[in-house]
Amino acid sequence: MKKIILIIFLLLIASLILIVFNTLNHPSKSLTESQKQQALKNILGRPVVLTEKLAVTGNVLHKGKYVSFMYPKVAKEFVAQYNGAAVELPDLESFGFDLKDPRAHVFTAVLDGSSLTNLTDNPSVSLRQSQSGIYHQLTVTADGQSGLAFEKYDITAGYEKTGFFLVNGKIYSFSVQSADQQTEADLFNKIISTTKFLD
Repeated sequence: MKKIILIIFLLLIASLILIVFNTLNHPSKSLTESQKQQALKNILGRPVVLTEKLAVTGNVLHKGKYVSFMYPKVAKEFVAQYNGAAVELPDLESFGFDLKDPRAHVFTAVLDGSSLTNLTDNPSVSLRQSQSGIYHQLTVTADGQSGLAFEKYDITAGYEKTGFFLVNGKIYSFSVQSADQQTEADLFNKIISTTKFLD
């Protein structure tokens, strides 16, 4: 009798082990996509972003009628507007773009300078030269042509650097503004070092 009780007891233990093993190894019910998102959101403490956003890198060539240069591919071109309508500028050519991070604004223009004998006859240049307490003057070179650049810092507007060139009777201006000085310097240098005067 003891043997039968021992066999029954061993069978019960074996059955119990088998039931526990099957219960633990039974595939669980899979979560729906919304349940997965909610579980991940609870773990991370923020919404889950599962799509990869690749940062735009590299440069793109702006090629106008009178000038070409490289600028960051991530930049967004803008058009001058007044009250929501595009404004026709008196320039021979103009181009502008913005960067978001770090924030920067770039504007380039080509103006008729046929009446000027030298760069300092341009009102924008002479104004900056007359305000030497605000602007710091530098000599710059683009595409083998010598020009003048002016730097300033304003507590509300940030850093600004503007370069001027008088080439073949045209005034070329390149203006960069940014709250970040390194961004301002890098953008200005990139544009000036890749500039080609086309006329």
